[in-house]
Amino acid sequence: MKHKIGISLIAASFLLIGAGCVNPVETQTPPVVETHSTYTNEMFGYKITYPKTFTQLDSKIENADLSLAFPTTFTEGTNLSEAKINVSAHKEIKIPSEPACLTHPYTGKPLAESVMHAGEKFYTYNVEDAGAGQRYNYRAYQILKNNVCYSIVMLLHSTARENYDAVNRPIAFDNLAVVSAFDSIFATFTFSK
Repeated sequence: MKHKIGISLIAASFLLIGAGCVNPVETQTPPVVETHSTYTNEMFGYKITYPKTFTQLDSKIENADLSLAFPTTFTEGTNLSEAKINVSAHKEIKIPSEPACLTHPYTGKPLAESVMHAGEKFYTYNVEDAGAGQRYNYRAYQILKNNVCYSIVMLLHSTARENYDAVNRPIAFDNLAVVSAFDSIFATFTFSK
């Protein structure tokens, strides 16, 4: 019995010593791939994050601080011809009793619908317009804070599918996916001041 225990201890010792002699397998940590970009506006104290798949447009042409085009995966083969997001901030210049930031851009009536985001009340509106086979949809979130109007607006421009013959008719774009992408970008908007 003592002989078996001695052999077992010697065998276990060799296994433990041998295990220490084996070189550990080297593993490489994959590089971190950044999938998002963050736009920061120091002057008006806000930032917003968006997927790198969105293309930054010339914001001066768009009259915005940041203008983004949706990736072609949202538009290709569909009736959606243009989809973009404009983010801007500007000093409110209208009289305080009727701030332009809190009025509907087409009706001039005060904005009534609102959502809470990061403890702040953002007003929201949707506008749909159409003509000559073209359809436009605007969805916006706006807040007036410290006499500055912050605005995050999505513009969708699509064509009327019924204007195409059956052979060339594009598929309808996925409105739910587009709105979801916009809302997820809006969800990253934060004030830095």
